[in-house]
Amino acid sequence: MVVVMEPYSFEKMPVTFIFQQDNDPKHTSRLVKSWFLEEKIKVMNWPAQSLDPIENLWGDVKRELRHSTSRDTAALFRNIEEI
Repeated sequence: MVVVMEPYSFEKMPVTFIFQQDNDPKHTSRLVKSWFLEEKIKVMNWPAQSLDPIENLWGDVKRELRHSTSRDTAALFRNIEEI
């Protein structure tokens, strides 16, 4: 996810941002933590098992996309941006 998100974030988001993720073990491994440090990406401290407000947003996006007729990835991405 970050590999895809990183170029977009530098282009479309403020110069500084904090990456938020859940505490799933695959997201908190030494390898992942090391990569974030090497890439100088700040990661938000987020308690385990906490409610993630972004999940509600993705639910809304998914409901809106049901009506989408996107035929390729670029069109799908444009639809998500519009939503």
